[in-house]
Amino acid sequence: MKLPVFLLVGALIPSLVTAAQDGAEGESDSRTTRHWLSFLVPKTFERNPEVDFNVITEMTPAGRELAPPSPDDPVFYRLHQVGYLRRGQGAPAHEATPPPDLLMQAMQDALAANGYRIVAEEDQPAELLVVFYWGSYTSAGWDAEAANAETDGPPRVRTESSDDLLPLVLSDLTKREELLERAALVGGLEFAAEMQDVLNKEVDYEDVRINESRLAEFMSGAGGVFVGGTTLGGAVAGDVSNAFNTFNPFYRFKNRDKRTRYLVEQAFGSFYFVVASAYEFSSVAQDQRILLWRTKMTVNSNGVAMTETLRPMIASAGPYFGIEMKGTATVAERISRNTSVDLGPTEVIEYLGPDRPPAQATEAPTPTSAADSGEQQKE
Repeated sequence: MKLPVFLLVGALIPSLVTAAQDGAEGESDSRTTRHWLSFLVPKTFERNPEVDFNVITEMTPAGRELAPPSPDDPVFYRLHQVGYLRRGQGAPAHEATPPPDLLMQAMQDALAANGYRIVAEEDQPAELLVVFYWGSYTSAGWDAEAANAETDGPPRVRTESSDDLLPLVLSDLTKREELLERAALVGGLEFAAEMQDVLNKEVDYEDVRINESRLAEFMSGAGGVFVGGTTLGGAVAGDVSNAFNTFNPFYRFKNRDKRTRYLVEQAFGSFYFVVASAYEFSSVAQDQRILLWRTKMTVNSNGVAMTETLRPMIASAGPYFGIEMKGTATVAERISRNTSVDLGPTEVIEYLGPDRPPAQATEAPTPTSAADSGEQQKE
C-alpha cells in the first residue's frame, strides 16, 4: 500500500529535527541548527526568516591615521549613491530593488551610530565623501531558466555546495574571476587573495588527478587480485581516490576550520550586497580620491528578496563603519515580512591565515580590486 507523500514527509521531519539538534550539540555551532531548519522550511515560505548579514570594514594606511569619530566629536560627510549593480553570469534582468531614497536614509541612520553626521547645508564643510552602491551577485550555480523574469520575490537558485560548483569554476576563467570578487566582498581582500592561491594550486592539482584516474582504472581492471571474492585492486583504487580528494588544496583550505568553511560557502553562493567607501573630501575635489575605508555588506539571497534585506543589513553594519576589523562579522537577524526587524546576536568571525595566531590583528590591505569594480563602472 502506498502512503501519501505528506505522511511520509511528516514522519521524516521529527528524525531530521533530532539529527539537527544532535549535530548542533556536537559541532557547537548555532548556524548548524538554523541551516537544518532552513532545509525543512525554506526561507521563501517562512513568515519571519532568520538571515546572516556579513560585514567587514577594511582600512587603508591613510584611514588608520585618522581618529575615529564619536557622538561628542563627530565627523561630517556628504553622501552619494551610485545605484544598483548587477553582477554574475545569468543574472536576472528584472530584479526589484529598494527605492534609492530609502537606502540613502538607511545609510544616514547607520553612519550616525558611529558618530558620522551628514552635512545639513550646501556651504557646510565636509571631511568625508561616502559613496555607496548595492546590487546582487549570482554564483556559478545560478539557474537562469528557472529564475523569475520580473518579480520582487525571492530568486530561484540551485543550492549546490562549493564542492559541487568547484569544477565549474576551475573550467571557466570568468567564473573564477567572479568567485574571487565574491570572496573579496564576503571575507575581504586578504581572504580573496588566499582563495586565488588555492584555486591556482587546485588547477595544477588536476594534472595529478589525471594520473590518479589512470591508476584507479588500472587497479580496478581485469588485472585486479581477487581475495575472498573481493577485487583488491578496486579497493585500493577507492583508497587512492579518497586520498586525493582529502589532500587536494581546496579541500584542505575549506575544512581547516569552521570560519573558513562558512566564508567559502558564502563566497560560492549568490548574495545581495552593499558597498560603502569613504574618501577624503578634499582629495576628491582635487581629483585624487584618497580612500580611507571601505565597508562591505552581504547576505545570501536564497529564499529572500533584496527589497526585504538591504535596509536591515545596512542597519546591522552601523557599528562597523570606519572601524578596522580583524575579520568578517556575522549578524544574525530575524526579518519580519511585515517590515519589522528583530536584532539577533552578533558573532565576529575572525578570518585567520594558516600562519597567523589569533592574538594578532589582521592588517587590511588597501582595497584596489574586487570592491572597486562597482564604482569604476558606475561613477
